[in-house]
Amino acid sequence: MALPVTPPTAAIPTGTGAAGAAGAAGAAGAALSSDQLLEIYYYLRLTRTLEERLVALYRQSKVIGGLFRSLGQEGESVATAYALERGRNKDILSPLIRNLGSLLVMGAQPVEILRQYMAKADSPTHGRELNVHFNDLEKGYLGQISHLGDMIPVMAGIALTFKLRREPRVGLVYIGDGGTSTGTFHEGLNFAAVQRLPLVVIGEYNHWAYSTPPETQFAVKDLAEKSPGYGIPAVTVDGNDVVAVYEATKFAADRARRGKGVHFIEVKTYRRKGHAEHDDQHYVPKGELDKWAKENDPVDRYVQRLLAADLVGESHLKDIDDRVRDEVDQATDACVDEPLPEAETALPGVLVDPPVADTLWFKALWIDTPISEAAIVGAAAGAAHMGLRPVAEMQFIDFISCAYDMLTNYVATARYRAGLSTPMVVRGPCGGYVRGGPFHSQNPEAAFLHTPGLKIVYPATARDAKGLIKASIRDEDPVLYLEHKWLYRRIKEQLPEGEEVLTPIGEARLAREGKNLSIISYGATVWKSLEAADRLAQEDGLSVEVVDLRTLLPMDDAAIVATVKKTNKVLIVHEDTRTGGIAGEIAARINEQAFEWLDGPIMRVTAHDVPLPYAPTLEDFVLPQTDDIVKAARWLAAY
Repeated sequence: MALPVTPPTAAIPTGTGAAGAAGAAGAAGAALSSDQLLEIYYYLRLTRTLEERLVALYRQSKVIGGLFRSLGQEGESVATAYALERGRNKDILSPLIRNLGSLLVMGAQPVEILRQYMAKADSPTHGRELNVHFNDLEKGYLGQISHLGDMIPVMAGIALTFKLRREPRVGLVYIGDGGTSTGTFHEGLNFAAVQRLPLVVIGEYNHWAYSTPPETQFAVKDLAEKSPGYGIPAVTVDGNDVVAVYEATKFAADRARRGKGVHFIEVKTYRRKGHAEHDDQHYVPKGELDKWAKENDPVDRYVQRLLAADLVGESHLKDIDDRVRDEVDQATDACVDEPLPEAETALPGVLVDPPVADTLWFKALWIDTPISEAAIVGAAAGAAHMGLRPVAEMQFIDFISCAYDMLTNYVATARYRAGLSTPMVVRGPCGGYVRGGPFHSQNPEAAFLHTPGLKIVYPATARDAKGLIKASIRDEDPVLYLEHKWLYRRIKEQLPEGEEVLTPIGEARLAREGKNLSIISYGATVWKSLEAADRLAQEDGLSVEVVDLRTLLPMDDAAIVATVKKTNKVLIVHEDTRTGGIAGEIAARINEQAFEWLDGPIMRVTAHDVPLPYAPTLEDFVLPQTDDIVKAARWLAAY
C-alpha cells in the first residue's frame, strides 16, 4: 500500500522536556559559516559519489558480497555527524550500514571504504569484516554489527565512561525503524536513561525495514513516541533537511554535554534503494521512489537552499564536485588492484598475546543497573573499549542466556573482526545441588565453549576463586567467570594475608595424584571426584588421579594428555548434561592426542539430559553423585 511521501518540514518536538528544542537549535544553524556550509556540501557530494563508484565496482564483481547504499539519506548521516565535536578524544558515534556519510565526516578515508567493501588485505579489518563495520575510536567512530540494536547498550557503555571520567564528550548511535523493535534497543535505551548518560540516539524512519512497512513494525505513528516512556525527550525532524537535522543534533549533543542525559532524534527520511543492491524493491508502491527522488532529495534541497539564500556560488559547488571526483578516482586507483588477504592470516588475532596485563592496582566502583542482561553486558563492552575493566555480574548465571547474542556476536568477536580491546569479565553463580530448580541451577559453559574470543574459568577452591577472578580482571580478553553456589558454604580455605594469589588462566591443577586411573573434572564435581577417589582407595585399593581443569577455554591439553599417559584410563565427570557437554570435547582431544596410551574406553559421569528439577529426590537423581563416580571408576578399572 502507498505510504505518505512528505515528511515533516520542520522540527517537531515531542515527549518529555523537548519543548524549545527547535528554537534553541535554530541559533546553531544560523551560526554555520560559509566555509562550514561548503564543507557539509563536500561530505554530501563525497558520500554520493563514493557510493556511485561502489555501484560500478559491484557490477564489475569487485565488491565482495552485498552493497548497501544510502541514496536519499545522505543528508541525515552527514548532518548528525557534523554536529558533533570531532578529533582525538572528542565525541564518538556508531554508524549503521547506510551511514557512510557520518564515517566520512568523522575522518574515515574513501580508500578505506573501498578497501573494506572489496575485502582487501590492507582494509581496516584486513578482510575480516564487511562494508562499514570498522572502527577508529581516536577519530570517533565504532562500527556496528549486523544484529540491529546491539550498539545501543555498547554506546551507552562508552557514554558511561565519559560520565565517570567527567569528560565533556558525547556518544551518538543510529538505529533504523525496524531496529527499534529489538529487545537490545529498549534495554540499552532504558539503561542510558537511568544512568543519565551523554548519549544521542538517531532513529531513522526509513519508511521500509527491508521489505516491511512501518505499520507492521510498530503501532505508534512516530518513532519518537517510543522514547518518552523511558523519560527521554524526543524530537522529530525532516531527515532530508540537512540544516534542520544539524540543528536538532547540535541541540541534543550540547544538552547531553551539559549532563542532561539522553536525547532521541527521529529523522523522517526515505531509503530510495533496496536493503542491498540486489534488492529490486518490488514491494514499493509504483511512483513512490520517483516522487522522493524528484521532490525530496536531500542533496538537491541543500544546494537549492544555499543558492536561494545567496550563501555560496555555483562555482564553489562545482569546484567541490571536481575535487570529490578526483579524490574518489585517486582512491580507486590506489586500491582496486590490491590483493585479498593471504589465507593463513585468517587464524591469528582471536585472543591477545600475551594474555595478562601488567596491572596491579584498581579503583573499584559499583554501578547498580536495571535488571537487563543484554544492556549490562553491552555497556560493559563499551566501557572496556574505552579502557575500563568492567565486571558484569549476573545474579544467577542462568540469565546469561538473555545476553547470549551480545556476548557471542559482539563481545567475543570484537578483537578478531575489529581489533577492539574488550577486557571485561561476566561473573555469576552457577550450578545445582542447592534445590534451585531449572532456572537457578544451570551450567551454561558448553553453550559458550565453541565461541572463539571468549575465555571460560570455573574455580573449585577458594584459592582459585580469588586467583582466577584477579587473573580474569587483568586479562586483555573477555572472560566468563563461573562460580558454583554449592561451594559457597562448603569449601573453606584460609588464604595467607599479603600473599599475591593469581591463578594462571589456561592451566589445570593436579588435585590428587594417582596411577591406576584419572578423573578429569571441574567445579563442584571436583570435590565429589575427590570423595570418590578416597573411597576407591580405602575400599578397592585403587590409586585415582584427579585433575581440576579450572579453565575450560582455553583448555589445558598438556595436563589432560599427561594424566592419560600416566594412568591410561580416563573418567570425565561434570555436572552439566551428557549430550553436548564438555566431556565430549575432552574425549575428542584425548582421542586425537593420546589415543595410543589408552587401555580402556573414555567414560563419562554427567547429569541426565533433562532440565534440573526442584524436589530433592529428583535433583539428586538427575545430578552426578559420588556413588555414580565410584561405580563408573570401578567398571573402568576392571576393564
